[in-house]
Amino acid sequence: MSGRRSHPRALDRERAFPVADEEAGRLPRMFLGTVLALVLFLTWMLIEVSVQRAGRIELARTPASVLGTWTTRDSRYAGRAIRVGSNRIVIDRGQEEQAEVGTITGEWTRREHGEQVVHIDYRTDDGDRYVELTVDEPGRMRLRHPADVIWTRQ
Repeated sequence: MSGRRSHPRALDRERAFPVADEEAGRLPRMFLGTVLALVLFLTWMLIEVSVQRAGRIELARTPASVLGTWTTRDSRYAGRAIRVGSNRIVIDRGQEEQAEVGTITGEWTRREHGEQVVHIDYRTDDGDRYVELTVDEPGRMRLRHPADVIWTRQ
């Protein structure tokens, strides 16, 4: 015997403080935490970019039947055009007035008397607005008001 006896209540350092086991477990936990944080960050970024690209969170999409630039031959609306994109609408009022540019915030469609009615909500610098369009046939539509003017897609 070395002459040193340990007390029965003395701590066995290796059992009480397993340094090697603790360090071995810390690395995988840190790695898992880092991977989880990265996945959450990338998911958040993907959602953020999608929202910014779309300009809104909506399940509905602007129907292809109304996308494009629309003009009319009606002399009362000479020089005017309506441009409908997937997230933006521009109502060009000719040279006398400034065009109204809006970000589409929502849209929905319904059938009415056999025709497709498209309701588009949009936001401009002056506030929230909406427009309703009736699609008579492909490439031809009417605004709800005035309903007597035929607009054709260019």
